[in-house]
Amino acid sequence: MKQKDPFKNLMNQINLNALFLTMNFQNGII
Repeated sequence: MKQKDPFKNLMNQINLNALFLTMNFQNGII
């Protein structure tokens, strides 16, 4: 249970970052 998939975890982090950047771009923050 303690063993997690590092690649899946990395992909989740990348997806969150991409989503955050996309929302900021659409809101004109960047």
